[in-house]
Amino acid sequence: MSFLALSGAYGHYWADVLGWINANQALAGWVQALGSIAAVIGTWWATKHQIGVAELMRKRAAASREVDLNRACLKAATTSHRLLKKYAKEYVDHWRVRQYPDRERTEFALDVARTLLAKELQGETLIAMIDCVTCLGILLALMQMRERGESWDTEVFKLFHARSLSGQVRWRLRKLLQGAESELARLG
Repeated sequence: MSFLALSGAYGHYWADVLGWINANQALAGWVQALGSIAAVIGTWWATKHQIGVAELMRKRAAASREVDLNRACLKAATTSHRLLKKYAKEYVDHWRVRQYPDRERTEFALDVARTLLAKELQGETLIAMIDCVTCLGILLALMQMRERGESWDTEVFKLFHARSLSGQVRWRLRKLLQGAESELARLG
């Protein structure tokens, strides 16, 4: 009922509007021009939005990859530090230094560290992994000298330097991992 009342009240108004539209032939051209402009603007906005979404997804993937690489590097550096710490402790305490199990673990850890170094690491992570490979290389060289029965008392400072360096590497990688995880959380 109210629809009929409203249509009756505004019926005269709509008749005037439709009469004016029919009287102005150029109005159709203007409506078409405005529609074309709106379509171009809408296409531009949709493209811009898609590019923004793609960029965000790329940043998330890069941050996730960085977190994964930093986690793997931290694990390799932790293994390196534990091996160096154990070997240094055995040397200082004059324990019988175990050769084969630790050497195999050291060789495996060195292979893992070199594999990680071959990845596309950047900045501080790359430097930390170079230091990690250096530490493991020193330890492996000292183990090989020990197996050959060579005196390596003059080389012992390298062991303790490598142990100290591996601790620094772990600290740097932990800091980098925390930074990468916070960046990934920010990108959400």
